[in-house]
Amino acid sequence: MQEWIFYSIFAMVLFGISNFLIKFIKEAYYEIFFVQAFFFMVVAFILLFTGEFKIETQNTILLIILGILFALAGICSTLAIKTSQNPGIALALINMNTLVTFVLSITLLKSPYNIRSVIGVVLAILAITLLLI
Repeated sequence: MQEWIFYSIFAMVLFGISNFLIKFIKEAYYEIFFVQAFFFMVVAFILLFTGEFKIETQNTILLIILGILFALAGICSTLAIKTSQNPGIALALINMNTLVTFVLSITLLKSPYNIRSVIGVVLAILAITLLLI
């Protein structure tokens, strides 16, 4: 198995469990953001002290933009899960971010693609559409 497949499957399972557990957080769901921020800081400090954490100057603006985007996406994702009757359907729609990444990769990075990947994306869109109807 290729290394990236292992990490992808592991991330999928961890995100799935985490998103499911969000539904059980009562009232003060904003506490989730503080806990996430805390653990991100712990990981950053570990990387900083081991010498693995280096920020290149040219990446600073991009990292700030990414931080803002991840924070806003996290808030919207949590609110979608908390306010939906079925968090699985909300997450299915959220996970269509793959389509955004696919289109941006093809248009801006000129990434190669084949008919099978296009068909897969179209089928995913159809599946989400069926869930939302």
